[in-house]
Amino acid sequence: MNGSGIFDLNLIQKSTGETFPVNCTVDISPIDVSFGVAEVTGQFRNTAGVVKATLKFSGMYKTACDRCLEAVALPLTAEIDTIVDPTGAKDDSISLENGRIDIEKTAYDALCLAIPTKVLCREDCRGLCYNCGKNLNFEPCECEN
Repeated sequence: MNGSGIFDLNLIQKSTGETFPVNCTVDISPIDVSFGVAEVTGQFRNTAGVVKATLKFSGMYKTACDRCLEAVALPLTAEIDTIVDPTGAKDDSISLENGRIDIEKTAYDALCLAIPTKVLCREDCRGLCYNCGKNLNFEPCECEN
């Protein structure tokens, strides 16, 4: 891997029987400011000319609570276990262009898929009052409903 989070698939494909470990951090905030640094671990393994990627990603996602709109930092993890060839991964989980695997884009894509459909600041979040807009986690409202 070079310093910009790129693996050369051509080099991996030419190295039958070799394992290429992955243990790095990549900054994915230029892709999306809701993310920061992601940790990537795993390996690329060439077995008889077939390259298998087994990768794990972890990072933080900053967003707003879906009920009260307070800031939330959500830890995310994702895993990829796929076969990679020059045309891409069998399941489109690896970002590949011109024979090069972009770990930053791959980490971003994997972590985006790990974002839950509903994000809460806490499990018992009471949300906002529909009439006055007060955050019911911090103060009661005096509305009738």
